[in-house]
Amino acid sequence: MLALRLFMVGLMVVVVGNLVQAGDAKKDPKELILGKWELKKDFKGKEFVTTIEFKKDGKGERSFFGKGIEISYKILSDTELEITAPGFKGGEAKTTKYTYKLTDTTLELTVPEKEKFKQVYTRVKKDL
Repeated sequence: MLALRLFMVGLMVVVVGNLVQAGDAKKDPKELILGKWELKKDFKGKEFVTTIEFKKDGKGERSFFGKGIEISYKILSDTELEITAPGFKGGEAKTTKYTYKLTDTTLELTVPEKEKFKQVYTRVKKDL
């Protein structure tokens, strides 16, 4: 009987330890960011939708008003991200550094010098 109790206590310790460890496991932002994200805003009474897609190779696409542009990106740290996009009307490419917060369902991008222009994207669910 004592052996059974000790076995049960040991089993509980292992199970609880694994649950705590699983809860603390942090997802790699390089994997979590992959996929398509969408931002919807009301602009002068009309819905404005923009999307951004991050691919595994460090490239992606950003769309405004239905027109897509190719981008490249680099995750610098757990809080910083760079996105490079072609310039306006074919001008020189521009790299912008963002601070970001990332969860399974939301991506928050902020240009540090322009805190009030925070962009909160939601993950686009894939159609099955």
